Amino acid sequence: MKLALFFALLSLTPHVSQAALPVGGIKQKPKLVLLLAIDQFRADYLTRFTSKFLPPKTATGHGGFRMLMEKGAYFPFAQYGVLQAMTGPGHAAMLSGSHPYQMGIPLNEWFDVETNEEVYCAGDKSVALVPASDVLSGTSPKNMRGDTVGDALKNTGYSSKVVSIALKDRAAIFMGGHRADLALWFESKSFQWVSSRHYLPEGKLPGWVTEVNAQVAKQPNQTKGFLATAGGNDLTLALALKAITEMKLGHSAHPDLLALSLSSHDYMGHDHGPNSPLMEAMTISEDKLVASLFNVLEKKIPGGMKNVLVVLTADHGVAPHPDLLKPKVAAGYVDLEKVHVDLEAVLKEKWGSPAGEKWIPYVEDFNFWIDPKSVEKHGVAAEAVQSEIKSWLLKQTWVSYVFTQAEFTARRLPAGKLEKQILATYFPGRSGQVVAIPRPYFMQKGSVVTHVTGYPYDSSVPLIFMGPGVKAGTHSGGEVIDIAPTLSFMLGVVAPALSEGRVLSELF
Repeated sequence: MKLALFFALLSLTPHVSQAALPVGGIKQKPKLVLLLAIDQFRADYLTRFTSKFLPPKTATGHGGFRMLMEKGAYFPFAQYGVLQAMTGPGHAAMLSGSHPYQMGIPLNEWFDVETNEEVYCAGDKSVALVPASDVLSGTSPKNMRGDTVGDALKNTGYSSKVVSIALKDRAAIFMGGHRADLALWFESKSFQWVSSRHYLPEGKLPGWVTEVNAQVAKQPNQTKGFLATAGGNDLTLALALKAITEMKLGHSAHPDLLALSLSSHDYMGHDHGPNSPLMEAMTISEDKLVASLFNVLEKKIPGGMKNVLVVLTADHGVAPHPDLLKPKVAAGYVDLEKVHVDLEAVLKEKWGSPAGEKWIPYVEDFNFWIDPKSVEKHGVAAEAVQSEIKSWLLKQTWVSYVFTQAEFTARRLPAGKLEKQILATYFPGRSGQVVAIPRPYFMQKGSVVTHVTGYPYDSSVPLIFMGPGVKAGTHSGGEVIDIAPTLSFMLGVVAPALSEGRVLSELF
């Protein structure tokens, strides 16, 4: 009976088909791998606006999103299995195949309680930007542990060129990894493309990037607001096309990798929300941009698009505008500055004045960092302070759950999906000593909408593979951490060291 029950349960267990590939595996390796990430691109942007996209084939050549959706292996609602979805962790996951608890990027910013300093996820004071500037601080992938698919190509000894481009530095840096030939991002103050001495140790931009910057300097609207329009995407595409030509991408003896992220979608999305007509127009413009990129690759890459392996995804989604949900659905904004003030008063009343200015020196994205000197001054257990903060937070109407570092260490965590998300995300020493999980549709006050949760509206993104060796079809499931091991398998290289996703064998 026990054996019969075992086989009955086994038959109910979902599994992925593991059909064998032909002898020799994937024989045709691409000339170019194109990772195309769109910042804050909710999964339903493709499903909602399909009818307004270009057809797969047009009179002038290739289409954009519909070509990917119909000719590629399409996972409409792939997932980030994390507690907090945002730009740094999202871009770091794409080509590392690892969650934040391993690769070390749980947030965009965190606080070092030992040095009493804010830390930017891509910050690195040991390197200067290129070109040098007194205004800008250095950046590099130093804080990201492990490697990426681009690094794996280099580690194998291939002659592959690896290039990453985005308006946001953390996007370009974490996609490019540690050994990229070139990572470029846009500095809005000087209004030019820049890099870091991590990638350019001689401190000089390639001549062709300087030429692009000279053209950008002629742009009449040199404002950060301009970057939050389709114009920002156009700047990114123009630089990418120049890189393809000048670096002869797709002409190496081994596959080259070009990673692009369209940051303008996120800039506009924060200001207007996913239901705005402006976001629909932005998405339609991106469809045309993708088509134009494909048509250039058709001409520039030997063999055309048949030799280009495309991966489309996003770093996170976004919440709907709370005003669209109320009053029938509970939703709203959380004033974390007021929360911070109130908590300081609670801790001061219970234990007295802090050692420094505050008991909680830093609050961001529902993470709370506690000053260890204040804990030591009053001879109180760190766990007791964490527990006091948790108790107060749980009384707030916007809070769903709260966990502390002590509870994480002891594995006293909420059950089910939340526990998995916490374990995949929390990084001791970088994540806060107390983390609040807001109720659905409650978000930090600031932008019109934002994305710092593990709820489906923040964690669901499209994932599409299209190119040599890929079978067209639509699939359920899929995770962003599956990109790296799948690409590594197709390229014939060992996956990045911390990769924990699976090879999406159903797309072959």
